[in-house]
Amino acid sequence: MKIQFWCIIMVAADDNVKFTYEKQKKATSKRVKQFAEETEISSNDTQTNEFLQVVEKSPWMNLTLRYVGAILVVILAFWLYLAITTLFGPGLPTYILFYPAIIIVALLAGLGPGLLATIISVMLAVIWILPPVGQISIKSPIDEFGVVLFTSFGILISAVSELYRRNRIKAAAYDKEKALRETQREKQFLAKILENASQPFAIGYPDGRLGLLNHSFEQLTGYTPEELHTIDWSTTLTPIEWREMEKQKLEELNRTGQPIRYEKEYIRKDGSRVPIELLVSITLDMEGNPEYYYSFITDITERKKTESIIETAMSELRRSNQELERFAYVSSHDLQEPLRMVTLYSQLLERRYKDRLDDDADDFIEYIVENAKRMKYLIDDLLEYSRVTSQAKEFENIELEKVLEYVLSNLSIPIVENNINITYNSLPTVFADKNQMLQVFQNLITNAIKFRGKESPKIDITAQKGEKEWIFAVKDNGIGINPNHQKQIFEVFKRLHTREEYPGTGIGLSIVQKIIERHGGRIWVESEPGKGSKFYFTIPIKN
Repeated sequence: MKIQFWCIIMVAADDNVKFTYEKQKKATSKRVKQFAEETEISSNDTQTNEFLQVVEKSPWMNLTLRYVGAILVVILAFWLYLAITTLFGPGLPTYILFYPAIIIVALLAGLGPGLLATIISVMLAVIWILPPVGQISIKSPIDEFGVVLFTSFGILISAVSELYRRNRIKAAAYDKEKALRETQREKQFLAKILENASQPFAIGYPDGRLGLLNHSFEQLTGYTPEELHTIDWSTTLTPIEWREMEKQKLEELNRTGQPIRYEKEYIRKDGSRVPIELLVSITLDMEGNPEYYYSFITDITERKKTESIIETAMSELRRSNQELERFAYVSSHDLQEPLRMVTLYSQLLERRYKDRLDDDADDFIEYIVENAKRMKYLIDDLLEYSRVTSQAKEFENIELEKVLEYVLSNLSIPIVENNINITYNSLPTVFADKNQMLQVFQNLITNAIKFRGKESPKIDITAQKGEKEWIFAVKDNGIGINPNHQKQIFEVFKRLHTREEYPGTGIGLSIVQKIIERHGGRIWVESEPGKGSKFYFTIPIKN
């Protein structure tokens, strides 16, 4: 009963506060007012049950409940008095339990119910407590004095409680008004932010209606606010080819409750299309069903243009690379025959006329022969480089340990001649081009042999499984590489030493890098001059 009386009184007070606030609040712009109204949540809808809402709308029911409650509280006090007397016998002060009843009634229900409770208490005392049961009389002057004193105190308590109750209601009303004013300011501030934001924002309902939206959203779609509130966003704005995808995304949002991000297109009022990215969140109703979606939208037209340009530049770069590779292959292949003839006739010239001409002629012939050989090596390596893509084979599961054993067999003569110690741990099976993996190991081991130091050469080959890739390492104790040159060694025909110091064309590591990149891996080196080198490369793990 206490809670119901208090709620009834506060409901009436809340109405006065809201009415006062509505009269005093300043006018705002039409759109900001719309934002504030659409985002406002009524405390009565969430905190007051249906019974109290009926009481709020019926002043007579409110009044009746207050006075009926006063009667019931006094009767309860009287029953308690009789129960205690029955259990422990007479001697309980006459008005001891009526005083709390009057205080409670006066505080919760006001002056009138408090006076009613005082009168009823006196009547019960005069009829049922002071005289014999059923007689209306007062035994002695002390009882008369007690009746007068109790009545006076009842009136005083009711009056004081009424003043206290009114002050408390005023204080609560002031706090409520202040809270409402602050809440309204916050809502208006939020509304202004959304309205003036450069990013489009909108609230959409599951049935296709649009609710709250800002000016940027209007500009994005080309519709007026009135038109946007009459269209179906799921059909009018969304092209048919995007609807199934969006349906699946919203189902995921409904299921997880986590914001989702996806791309689609809007159909603008003029029929043109605009690519957008949406960040969508959801609000559920009391039963856990979708109430509405609120979305922040980004116009990604420029991003799509950039992506298109990049994509075009990439079908173009790939085409250019293919043409260059084809050109390199065809050019180097077609150069083989004339080069072979130059080499053949220069060697023939050397055998037939050496020492029969002057010394200069012998030197010239020697230069021709040496450079013809060098050109042959360059063309052969260039052909080898172009074959990485032009003659590549399909990937398959291969046992790298067997591949390495085959490489070591091919290199058995230089390994024995140079007294090279080669060790390796267990190597995995990978999804790769078998011939190209053979090239990788052969080129790296050949380089380690070529650039050996003064110590007895040692080469160690290891494999380690990562999260998404195998990491291989080929470590040697050779001459090492200056850190400033460690990126240059993978460039085509890039040499760090003269041909007299170390023969070769400088294309071996370029071929290795191209092979590893074709397999979706990476290659790098860690080295210091005089401390050997450690070449790393990776091969993705097949899912």
